[in-house]
Amino acid sequence: VLGMNDDAIRELFGQVPYFVDQIIEKYEPLDEIVRQFITSSYWSDQASINLVDVCGTAHSDYAGMTWREFLSKGRRMEGNIGAFKRNPNYYTDAAIKRLPSMHFLRQGSKTFIGEDGNHRTCIGKLYLYSLGHAYIHQVTLIENSIDWPFYELYRRLDAVAGEKWHISARRESTRREDGPGWKRDFFETNVQVVDRAQRSQWSWNREQLDAELPELEAVSRKSHRNTLLSRLFRCRRSAQEPI
Repeated sequence: VLGMNDDAIRELFGQVPYFVDQIIEKYEPLDEIVRQFITSSYWSDQASINLVDVCGTAHSDYAGMTWREFLSKGRRMEGNIGAFKRNPNYYTDAAIKRLPSMHFLRQGSKTFIGEDGNHRTCIGKLYLYSLGHAYIHQVTLIENSIDWPFYELYRRLDAVAGEKWHISARRESTRREDGPGWKRDFFETNVQVVDRAQRSQWSWNREQLDAELPELEAVSRKSHRNTLLSRLFRCRRSAQEPI
């Protein structure tokens, strides 16, 4: 498998795809705060994935390589290429259950390789592209939808909260839809605020926070401006006092 030049790739797959020298991106897991703004989470072990559209991986050893480099350096690539040569129909037969599962994570518009299937995805990308279609079937997919505008409202609130308030975000499950081989969970998020001085607490949903936040930001700016003016006045008065 060493030295996957253009001729070697053409011999295996028939042509050299445009993406062969693109960098394999690194999947970055969502941090705990962002996860609180997930509105729905989809799982299926019978999904269909556009392999040409897969842009990266959760595997730290392979992220940063190009697909060409991965063809040469993947630890189990030689065995997987051998299996591809013996049975290329593995990548096109829609009824074959992929065992072990080829696992994918979709985040926004990007699809990444998850727990398993790195070598087969690389081979499948090039092979299916050469056939003129890109989809592989019967694979596992996890996809989260995130309310990014609500998350940005949370960040703006955090910026003006100061030490007086403790803010947090919490999502709760509201319902589930499911069927054979798939499920989709739905969530609602509330931002919770604790006023340490007043020993009180309350919560906002997205619409409530969107309505309240501009006034809170205005109060924060005014308070900050008054604090700066007060400091400036004290400094000037101190400078004018006789020694």
